[in-house]
Amino acid sequence: MRSSKELAELLFSEFAKAEKAVKDYEHLTAELPVPSVNELRYAGCHAIQAIKHGIDESNKCQELLDRAIRHSRRAYYDVLEYDVMLMTKKVEAYQRFYEGYERLAAPLIPHYFEHVRKLNALGEMLGDAHELDKESSDYMESCREQIQVMRDFINDFLTAQETISSAIENDQKSCKRSWFQCIIGIVASFVLGILVTLIFS
Repeated sequence: MRSSKELAELLFSEFAKAEKAVKDYEHLTAELPVPSVNELRYAGCHAIQAIKHGIDESNKCQELLDRAIRHSRRAYYDVLEYDVMLMTKKVEAYQRFYEGYERLAAPLIPHYFEHVRKLNALGEMLGDAHELDKESSDYMESCREQIQVMRDFINDFLTAQETISSAIENDQKSCKRSWFQCIIGIVASFVLGILVTLIFS
């Protein structure tokens, strides 16, 4: 069993980690992840109660510190989950936007097919996760890694976006020209057929 001093040090570390994750999320999105902020508030409340009680080796002090640690960890988990959802929405938006143009995007985006493979694996991982798994440090570490995978995907898309958009525009113009030429060919054949019929009738 840990001493109250060790618990207090662990609380400081867990609280600081969660608070930094909340700040980072707010910086990226200009939104506060409310469940995480509430968890930090609860952690702070238990920490203050422990201080008011007096940091000693009593069960009451250790119980309050332990509660504060659990709320800090939950705050961190919640902000990770928010970040995963945010990144997933962004990735899905890019995929919808470029749907049908993968053949143009793939050569322009570094590691395109590797990104797609990792994103598919991420979807399976999130779908298979059970509530108990989500509290584990392995799951949280996996979430951090997957968030980075999605950020890499988005950054690569942003870097190549202008080039991809230009390639799509050229492709659409080419398709329009092809259709236009096809229609002109059909009309010309029809007119030529009528002329031939009129001449030889």
